[in-house]
Amino acid sequence: MYSLKLTVVIEKDEDGYYVASVLELPGCHTQARDLNELMKRVKEAAELYLETEGIKEKMEFVGVQFVEVPLKWPFKTHPQKHSLRSETEFSLKWV
Repeated sequence: MYSLKLTVVIEKDEDGYYVASVLELPGCHTQARDLNELMKRVKEAAELYLETEGIKEKMEFVGVQFVEVPLKWPFKTHPQKHSLRSETEFSLKWV
């Protein structure tokens, strides 16, 4: 039996769910409350994707890069996303 090693990116949304995306399979995403359940669902989603879509062109994961961009206070965001009252409080929490 053959196997395929896939790259999974995991994020946590504002409701506390873990959200996974399989980089090599465009549109292959799933979510769960805990990481163990998430990985079970990722495997299932990838298997279903491959059954229906097949293997498309090979995409190679190269790595992750970070970029810093300046933020001007006050920055635009949903009011419930943070409860910061000043630029100083933001710096202390995020730097």
